[in-house]
Amino acid sequence: MLIGINVYGQQKTDKWLEQLLRSQASPLLQHVLDQPDTFQYQLIYTQINRDKNNQPHFKNYYLHLDRDQYFNPASTVKLPVALCALEKLHELHIPGLNSNTTMLTDSSYSGQIKVYRDSLSVNGLPSVAQYIKEIFLISDNDAYNRLYEFVGQQTLNEKLWQKGYTGSRITRRFMPMTEEENRHTNAIRFVQEDLISAGSGWWGMLMLTGMIALSASQWILQPIIFCHCRIYSKCCNLYCFRNRCLQKKDLR
Repeated sequence: MLIGINVYGQQKTDKWLEQLLRSQASPLLQHVLDQPDTFQYQLIYTQINRDKNNQPHFKNYYLHLDRDQYFNPASTVKLPVALCALEKLHELHIPGLNSNTTMLTDSSYSGQIKVYRDSLSVNGLPSVAQYIKEIFLISDNDAYNRLYEFVGQQTLNEKLWQKGYTGSRITRRFMPMTEEENRHTNAIRFVQEDLISAGSGWWGMLMLTGMIALSASQWILQPIIFCHCRIYSKCCNLYCFRNRCLQKKDLR
């Protein structure tokens, strides 16, 4: 798994991984592999080997990895958001406040929703710990949204950049909201505490990629503006973040 993230030139490919995939590829997968420019795929395969002390060592293989090419990380962004939420809790230095403290989300800007209950929680109440459970057990989008709101867009991205993940931008919730609405995050209350966080803005970049987008029940033939409707990351960045966490290199 990746330890350094600024070591790539242009495109990085290991012939071994390509040969392995092609040797077992279905006709459909073969079609995709034959057209890297069309499908713009990037693959990182990590082989985990353990030494005599049972300590894991990671060996990476790449296929069309390009640090300058757009990559949509999808739900992998939930890991850094969860860890940044825990880090923020720690940095608040509020006696008695921890990840199990009841967290109440208010609405303080257009498009926002109030959340005072959590039907998946044992006691029916939301908390940072409960949201993290839901993120990693069922990849829950609402749980991610609540932690995104708690950390705040600007703080979230600055924390990633400070840790060396300068190729990533996390700029939205997983729900229909405008670019401006995603810059504003909710007021958060922990039980009897006062307001702890109301998010601040981060201004993103324009990025067009792809040829089709699904709107309602029809296909629209036009590029997608990913900085408005998705989350941006270089392929290696959040992959590195996850793997460094597995090695406890970014945990405090």
